[in-house]
Amino acid sequence: CHGHPSVSRHAAWSGGRRGSARRLAAALRGTHAWCALRVFDMSLNLIKEAILGGYEEAMSMPTPQQRIRRGFVVLQKFCGEVVGILKTVPYGVRCLRTYKRTPPTHQSVSYGSHERHSLDLYVPTPSDSRPDVQQPRLQNPSEVGAEKGITGPQHHILQVLQSDAKEQDGSGELPVVIFVPGNVWAASEKWQYAFFAKRLQNEGFLTAILDYPLYPQAKIEEMVASVGEAIVWMQHNAETFGGNKHRICVVGQSAGTQLTSMWLLEQSKRLADGASSSYSLSSTTLPVVDVSPMENGSILDSSLESTMASGTEKHPGALAKPVEMEGIPAAFLAMNGVYELEQHYRYEQSRGVAGISMMKRCMRGDLAKWSPSVLLDSLMSDAQSTKDTRTLLQQIFPQVTFVHGKPDIMAPCYQSERFNRQLQSYGFRSSLVHLESTNHSDNVLVWPAKDEPDQPEHVPIILDALADSLFLERA
Repeated sequence: CHGHPSVSRHAAWSGGRRGSARRLAAALRGTHAWCALRVFDMSLNLIKEAILGGYEEAMSMPTPQQRIRRGFVVLQKFCGEVVGILKTVPYGVRCLRTYKRTPPTHQSVSYGSHERHSLDLYVPTPSDSRPDVQQPRLQNPSEVGAEKGITGPQHHILQVLQSDAKEQDGSGELPVVIFVPGNVWAASEKWQYAFFAKRLQNEGFLTAILDYPLYPQAKIEEMVASVGEAIVWMQHNAETFGGNKHRICVVGQSAGTQLTSMWLLEQSKRLADGASSSYSLSSTTLPVVDVSPMENGSILDSSLESTMASGTEKHPGALAKPVEMEGIPAAFLAMNGVYELEQHYRYEQSRGVAGISMMKRCMRGDLAKWSPSVLLDSLMSDAQSTKDTRTLLQQIFPQVTFVHGKPDIMAPCYQSERFNRQLQSYGFRSSLVHLESTNHSDNVLVWPAKDEPDQPEHVPIILDALADSLFLERA
């Protein structure tokens, strides 16, 4: 059979067709047409998931008439969402072209075992701006207590910085930004944020843009754990690229803020309990991230352990020196996020987009379980949580700066306002900045070059927030 002429001709034709397709793909690669196809292919994934969700919502109605009416409403909303997605294609083409022409310094660096555990690193060059390191605003807590009689410091351990971090610990001088994108947990790609990354690079930040496993291939637990793996990886490797592991700020946007908030709360609790990997909250089983004890065999500084063991209240939580907390950055910049998912689902229902949204399906219907605001309440009201443990949670959890656009209709700014107030009510350090004219995604997509005269409202605000969070002075 294999020797039959028709079979041979068919095999030759098929092989020739595949070869022609490869040659055509190679010829198109990097062109506007190729970039447009890449962007359109990513958009199709969102559209496919929206169709499935809309169909499920319509079919959930009890009678055929209600299904038809609901299907018509969903179709209207779906068409509006598709138009919105397609409007972003020109931006995507420009961004992908820029990404291909001037790629990251280090492209697709692996930070874990999953195929999407990949990050792009943008390393500043000598010609880029370098933020000046200020004298730290926070001194060593034990010294503050000894000199000024201050007890019970609420300051984050990683932000107890010495005046010369590079000489103190041998780390690099560059502040570090880790960006966790959102895009409905289902369609994020590193190249989409090339303009944002390049601007941060030019401002002097060692910038990492993450890929992480996405819905529907990955579960929400894997996404949360992936954020932690990326932070731990950067803490271990920042110095290799000239970065300072004590000056890491995680920037989350939209769904990325929810993932980051969940990781930081859970990891803070693990560290406060003095356990490196055994803590599990409300039957939530996250893949274990290697957060090994420090060199002295303990997550916590020995002076803190002795203080906790003795129960003394003289300097509760006081540390003799800065301590590394693996998986916890120095600061968290949360942009246009969602933190109370059940409330946000009701908002999506009011807009008529709940059926085509990925959120409820990605959370497998358990919106409360994956709400940072619910998790925070649970941690702070846990009857087994001692006063000292709650104090440690306040210290370990990083300083948070919320940035949210008032015109945002996809994730209304009251989500950030409420979570900010909730954190403050429990003694955590957080603040909120409103953007008057920035919608849901402009704060990560619209980033012109430094030398362009017209800078959008959000650019200086976000750069100032990063500088303040990491104790820097912008050039």
